[in-house]
Amino acid sequence: LEFASVPPAVAAALALQQTIAPFNVGLDAAAVLFLRIGIHDAEVVLDDIDIYGAGVNLAARLAALASVGQVVVSAAVRDQMVEGVDASVSDLGPCYLKHIAEPVRAFRLDAPHVPVVAQPPAELALVPTLAVLPFATECDTNCTLRVGTVLADDLIATLARQRGWRVVSPLTMSAFEARRLDIATVARLTHAHYVVSGSVLHVAERLKLTVHLTEVRTESVVWSTSLTAQTSDLFVSGGGVSALLAGQLALAILKRELTVSRAAALPSLHGYTLLLHAIALMHRFSQRENDQSRSALEHLIERHPRAPDAHAWMAKWHFMHLPQVQSLNRQADVAQARAELARALDHAPGHALALALDAHLTAYLEGALTDALDQIDRALIDNPNEALAWLFRSNALARLDRGSEAVAAIERAAALSPLDPLSYFFDTFAAAAHTAAGTHQQALAHAQRSVRANATHLPGLVQLIVAEANAGQMDAARASAARYLSLRPTASVQRFIDHHPAQARASALRDAQALLAAGIPH
Repeated sequence: LEFASVPPAVAAALALQQTIAPFNVGLDAAAVLFLRIGIHDAEVVLDDIDIYGAGVNLAARLAALASVGQVVVSAAVRDQMVEGVDASVSDLGPCYLKHIAEPVRAFRLDAPHVPVVAQPPAELALVPTLAVLPFATECDTNCTLRVGTVLADDLIATLARQRGWRVVSPLTMSAFEARRLDIATVARLTHAHYVVSGSVLHVAERLKLTVHLTEVRTESVVWSTSLTAQTSDLFVSGGGVSALLAGQLALAILKRELTVSRAAALPSLHGYTLLLHAIALMHRFSQRENDQSRSALEHLIERHPRAPDAHAWMAKWHFMHLPQVQSLNRQADVAQARAELARALDHAPGHALALALDAHLTAYLEGALTDALDQIDRALIDNPNEALAWLFRSNALARLDRGSEAVAAIERAAALSPLDPLSYFFDTFAAAAHTAAGTHQQALAHAQRSVRANATHLPGLVQLIVAEANAGQMDAARASAARYLSLRPTASVQRFIDHHPAQARASALRDAQALLAAGIPH
């Protein structure tokens, strides 16, 4: 028998042995059939009569090495197999075969057992895992590129640069190429919560892609898309097909998780769904939704006490009370935020989000901007893909009047999380960065976008007032100031300076002058 690749050859061999076994039951000894099967991977010659070549002879010798009911393969075959997926493999060591001078490494195969798959560490308990299967490829006779595999690998690399999930490596996912495994098996082997699969039709340098996103817990396709592109679009640095698909997948997963969080009871939600639910509610700034957010985070910490993300976001919840909500007990909120960050860092000392939040809190409370910047840089060494760390780095640089660096940092943050549910938060920081850089039209555009997305975010309104004043739009600045005062009647320029991380630095004084000119009381 001749096969195009190793996986179907191995599957056929094991199926033959499994088929013969029940056939023999109850037969007389003279009628019983036993199979010995050998498999080797080599170039062969085929005609209408037979298959020829040295590889055929080696496969026959391996079959002779097998006991009845066994399958024995060469090292060339073993190297293309996945333990526990294709078969259970036992190394027979170097074996001497008839008419072959040198010993041949051989392996015995049995039906695949359930492999032991390492559990993700505690710090990933609240992170959804995404597995991207190599895409099935159909192409014309001139096709030499494994387009489906190339596209899947590039998509994995693009997704891995995004925050908010764990992506199974391309080395692991390549094991699923040419293997028809169901979604449940893929999920069991990778701990995936979502599986991306699809197909590519490649004809005359054009691609037609069909992509599906399957949610493992419901075994249902929750999103699909089809698109066409040129083959050259696969290799566009920083863009192209992979970037487009990654953005659409991010949005689809976010929408799915938030839909589930709204429909299900709090205790029944999965950890990462619960976390997204808490984050979304936290940033709506109503008292009822703030209370719901805290309740969700408390459930999360009770369920996953060693997961640092839960403690880090609880710290963020307390921290957000300081600039946004009239905190009833400022010292208590600060102490609780510090305590939650300490717990997060106790469980995961290098946790980038917790380190960045701790640095941001230090900058906000103590004005120690240089120290905060050093700590954020240490966090980014541990995880250069933590978008919020780049966000807080941008803020520290802006307050230090290092405007161009602040803009570069916020652009890095936005690139890491282009469809972040806190996009208005990113725009607020981007406005501050461009103000520090003196690019006031860009600052105004970001501030307007921030307030348009979240009209109750007070720091965003402050940046809008400053940006409008700096752009010479004083009527608009006064209108925004009136809007701000309606949300915070006790606001004053002095209070702004007192709580500004830069305080007496030029950046704080420039912002204060703009607020004063717009009508914020002294």
